[in-house]
Amino acid sequence: MSRVSSREKRIEESRELLNSYLANTALMLSTPVRLIILTTLVQSPRTVEELAEITGQSMANVSQHLAKLKNARLVESEKRGVQRVYALASPAVQKVVVALQELSREISSEVVQAEETLVAPELRAQTSLENILSDVAEKRAQLIDVRTPREQSATPVQLAIRIPVEDESDLEKVLQAAPKDKPVYVFCRGAYCVTASRTAEFLREKGIEAWCLRETALDLEPNTAVAKRGTGSGSPNTSGAERKK
Repeated sequence: MSRVSSREKRIEESRELLNSYLANTALMLSTPVRLIILTTLVQSPRTVEELAEITGQSMANVSQHLAKLKNARLVESEKRGVQRVYALASPAVQKVVVALQELSREISSEVVQAEETLVAPELRAQTSLENILSDVAEKRAQLIDVRTPREQSATPVQLAIRIPVEDESDLEKVLQAAPKDKPVYVFCRGAYCVTASRTAEFLREKGIEAWCLRETALDLEPNTAVAKRGTGSGSPNTSGAERKK
């Protein structure tokens, strides 16, 4: 009898430990700034200075958030010279953030309205990602990556044409590369990134069948690992334009 009671006690303790850990992980996602940090790190590793510029927060505030995310094992860091570079600890972190976005969209009309303010529903791709990638691979459609050069290098998508869109003049470059006789699918940093929608809208105005994707590079390139420290290229500084996107 005591053996059974001891086993049941261990089971109950393990259950409490698991639920406590899950609750703590969920708590790490309860702050908007942390969500911005995590979705930014999906694209490429960043320093505290860069994340402060992107989030619009002070370096001290960002450092505190990063410390909590690191303690929860959602991010990891590495000292490089005088700077510390942060990256996602696992691709599973992105899956959790995306799942949270999808759940919020399902249960909240306010979230749906906010999303539609960022990206018009008619610009969203109407076919499955599997079919889109198949069409791109078979040259029946074109995939365009409009992220920054650094992000494109850190998490490359082999099927995509890389055309960074950082200001209005870059849209003309996309127009020159876009085919007139087949669909064009544009992606950037996920469901809330307006760069892809702005590009797709511009192409449609020019008579091109263009759609924007809510997926990120990790969804479009299954063999791409999470962006790690030391990957990517470009200046360590982040432009103000990047923070606004």
